[in-house]
Amino acid sequence: MWKHAAPSSPRVKGAEILRLWIDGVGVYVMSFKPTFTIGGPSEKNHAADWSIWSTLSQIHVEITRSDEGFVVHPAGPMNISGSTVASALPLRHGTILTLTDANASRPTGGAGDDSAVRLQFTQPHPLSLTGVLRLVSAHRSVQTLDAVVLVHDCCLLGPRKSHHIVCGDVSGEVRMTPGDAGLSCRTESLMYVNDEPRGMNAIVHGASTVEVDGLRFRLEDVKEEQS
Repeated sequence: MWKHAAPSSPRVKGAEILRLWIDGVGVYVMSFKPTFTIGGPSEKNHAADWSIWSTLSQIHVEITRSDEGFVVHPAGPMNISGSTVASALPLRHGTILTLTDANASRPTGGAGDDSAVRLQFTQPHPLSLTGVLRLVSAHRSVQTLDAVVLVHDCCLLGPRKSHHIVCGDVSGEVRMTPGDAGLSCRTESLMYVNDEPRGMNAIVHGASTVEVDGLRFRLEDVKEEQS
């Protein structure tokens, strides 16, 4: 049994955001940044960390890491449970953020408003402060993306709903923990990194392919991908 550490700024050597391509599961982003931004589409040099096809402003909200979890800072119109949020607010498991157009001629964001972007924040594991953000409205991300993992202490992959990324019929668990040397990847059986056997504990970096217990995924540094 383990419990979370609460680093104020988890780091992975040379990377702030990693894209995770998981065979048969989906595409995820792991963010290690102290502040993660969300907004509408824009020029690459001014884009948010997560750009969504919408009428949102370029930087519509910022989510910052705290010792207790994560805090949302609205830069554009946002409401939670029908109440307007105009200042910083701690995020709780299950919170749905409704982001609306700053230039709308009438109030937006109600239950029947298809233009509002809705995101759900969860913290599925009871012993981890790491959060997961998913689009729950019909909008699409500019880049291929199923969810964003806001890493606080670790990222867990496995078959249970309490894992940050649920991977179907996989039998074991993969635990990835950020560190100055890279991303520490721990498994419950033999792991292969770039087709080389690495035991059950290895440091991985961007442009690495990991395979264990029938689960195969590739890590890519988003910064290198965009350069």
